[in-house]
Amino acid sequence: MPTTTAVRPRQYYLDWLRVLSIFLVFVYHTARIFGGESFHINNARSYAGVDSFTSILTILGMPLLFVVAGASAYLSLGKTAPGRYMKERVLRLLVPFAVGLLTHIPILVYLERVNHGEFTGSLLNFLPHYFDGFYGFGGNFAWMGLHLWFLVMLFLYTLLALPVLVWLARGRGAAVVDRVAGFLARPGAIYWLALPVVLLAVALDPETVGISIFGGWNIFIYMLYFLYGAILVAHDGLRQSIERLRWVSLAAAVIFLIARYVLWFTRFNEVDPAFQTANYAMQHSVRAFASWFGLLAIWGFSIRHLNFGTAALYLANEAVLPFYVLHQTVLIIVGFYVIQWAIPDALKFAIIFVASLIIIIGLYWFLIRPYNIMRFLFGMRPKRAIEPVPASPAAGMAGH
Repeated sequence: MPTTTAVRPRQYYLDWLRVLSIFLVFVYHTARIFGGESFHINNARSYAGVDSFTSILTILGMPLLFVVAGASAYLSLGKTAPGRYMKERVLRLLVPFAVGLLTHIPILVYLERVNHGEFTGSLLNFLPHYFDGFYGFGGNFAWMGLHLWFLVMLFLYTLLALPVLVWLARGRGAAVVDRVAGFLARPGAIYWLALPVVLLAVALDPETVGISIFGGWNIFIYMLYFLYGAILVAHDGLRQSIERLRWVSLAAAVIFLIARYVLWFTRFNEVDPAFQTANYAMQHSVRAFASWFGLLAIWGFSIRHLNFGTAALYLANEAVLPFYVLHQTVLIIVGFYVIQWAIPDALKFAIIFVASLIIIIGLYWFLIRPYNIMRFLFGMRPKRAIEPVPASPAAGMAGH
């Protein structure tokens, strides 16, 4: 049975997924310090097991963030005027991006240059060189904000998809999306949505339009996942179908993940096959299938077990954006010094992880959350517009 966005009760599992996604990004970036791929800073010794772990997070992490973002945008536009919504997006996404680009992101670039032996000297010595060329093209200016690229891309996707999302959320468009989602609610039909993901993963040249330097996927796949998010919350029957099929989705995701590693670690395929070869198509098809089935499994289990509100969720959901903005800078600063210590690497990881988490939460709680000017700079609503923490789990939760 369809439910319009205007009367749909709050989907608490989306809040849990948003918090979980940001936390997994934090875990991912901490782990990458100890992986074999180049990162802002790298431990002296790298571990293949870490690379395997982070590759799984890459398959699921950023796609999940974009699906959740698309679902939230669709639900919000069902009851918020488009102009007001885009104004909120500017304040929530572009302001913290611009602030980060000119404040703490230069510190990240500096520590990377020092760790990789590309600069010697203090931060003050480096700052005049921050605008020397573009990061990624031999220079220093991090034009996409390093990890803050997500904010820019999310804004652009929202802007580009706004007419479609508004149409889908209201009037005739709502009826169309109800019919489409109703069809996808049929047993197994939702799995067909993997095919466009596979096509975009296989057909786009990774050296040009299909480049995947942002989070492991190309920008067209992220846009597709963003739109998929709207579909996943558009119909009660589809939601129930995804919940019922959660174990099937999980089993399929595990099978495709195993297939991915079999292809990766056997002689049958090279690790990085050339574009437009059978090996390339096979590896990227398996990876895309694993991503979509994995997302559906996470979605289904979340609907089943996480569709409830708590005071802790209320606080965490409010903090996700400042946490995301700060997390990589803090953990790289902490990690820069810790990886130089003569202690076991497992202990280094634990110290970086725990210390960074404590510092980020402390900065948020004591320096950002209480002050409206800081809330503005980190994309939060003014404190006067925020309801107090609810006394009961479901009370006081603002709508999507």
